[in-house]
Formats: sequence, structure tokens, C-alpha cells
Amino acid sequence: MWNIAICDDQPDSISYVKDRLKNMKSPDIGRIIIFSDGSSMLEDLEENLLDANIFIMDIKLGNCNGISIADNILDIRPDSQIIFMSGYDDYYEAVYDVNHIYFMKKPVSDEILRKAVSKAIEKLNSERKDYFVAENKSGKHIISYKDIFTFERDRRKINIIGRDGMLLCSFYGKFEDIEPVLPKSFHRCHNSIFLNLSMTKSLENGCFIMRDGRAVTISRSHRNESQLAFARYLTED
Repeated sequence: MWNIAICDDQPDSISYVKDRLKNMKSPDIGRIIIFSDGSSMLEDLEENLLDANIFIMDIKLGNCNGISIADNILDIRPDSQIIFMSGYDDYYEAVYDVNHIYFMKKPVSDEILRKAVSKAIEKLNSERKDYFVAENKSGKHIISYKDIFTFERDRRKINIIGRDGMLLCSFYGKFEDIEPVLPKSFHRCHNSIFLNLSMTKSLENGCFIMRDGRAVTISRSHRNESQLAFARYLTED
């Protein structure tokens, strides 16, 4: 399922879109999160408090510009699907400054909303192979491999770690179960660590140096294999 964030400074518009999404009763639609302020939504996304895949946004958000907010969203989560909506014609050309899946003219009809959301879901589903799906008590989490730096085992739990050591998700599981589904860019450099080689920039003094500057230790038993894996990755890249 894909979570949807709605951002509009008009309460009636938020309620309308939210109700129509619920009425779709699509198995592909998960949580629906609402915001009346673009800056708050962006802040939650930056702090990893917002887990959304589709963003339905008004372009004129008080003092905020929805197009600029969308551009920032895509910087943080490049695979997000942006759906713009506006009651003004002035933005038809401006929206092409940022990647988006659909532009809806207000008032939004049921048919257009369904078409826009279906198109976003179709694109996300077609790219599902680029995501890792983890389940825990809070629900199902769909995380792009592009956002994952390491999988780190902590007893019976596996922690998914992103940029700057941020914890993206934790779930109960075994490395043996997740290894078959991981892309070839992931390499086991330690008994407790699977590392994304595409997020590394060098191998120095028995450590992988990540793009965010962190050092990930290579265990002695995985040292030769890690050197070969890194060399292969550089060659293939």
C-alpha cells in the first residue's frame, strides 16, 4: 500500500479530497495524512516523521509555493509522486519546472482525482522492485533502496539505516531471509551489517567510507570478499 499526503490551506478542499480517496476503497491506498501548511509537511519529511509516497498539493499555499515545496520533497525522496492542484490557470506552465505525475484544475472532479491517483499508483507499483518492504507493529513500510545505507542486525531486530545514521525502520527478521531480495549493490561486510555499495565513496583502513562521511567497519572474516566486491562495483559502475 502507498501512503498519501494532502497539503492545502483550504480545509474544505482537504476534506473533499480525503473523502474521495477513502471512497475509492483501493487496496493500494494506505494512510492518508493531511497538512494545511507546506513548511510543516516538509519539516516532517526531513525529520523522517512523514512516511508518504504520493503528495497531492495545492500550488498556492499561503506564503509557500507548492512548486518549491515539491522540488524539496523530490530532493529528499526522489521516487515520490507529485500531484498538483490549483484553481488558477497561471500555473499550467510553471508546474513543468518540477517533475510531477498530474495537474488537477480545481474544483477537482472525482474522475480526474481517480485518474491522477491511479496513474501515481501505477508508476509506484511498476517500480516496486526498487523498494524494500518491511513490516512491524506500526504497519507496512515501503522504503526506496536509494534511501538505504545499511541493514544492521541488533539481536532479533534488523535496523534500516539511512543518511547520517538515521533510523528509517526496525523490524524482526533474519539476514538469511532478506538477502535473496536485496539488489546486487548490497554487500555483507560484517556478520551484522549489509551495506549499500552505491552509497560508498571509498574503502580505507578496513572501513567503507559512506557518502555522508560515516565509516562502516569491515570484519576480518569479510575483508577479502569486501575488497573484491568494492572493486567489482567500481568496474561495473
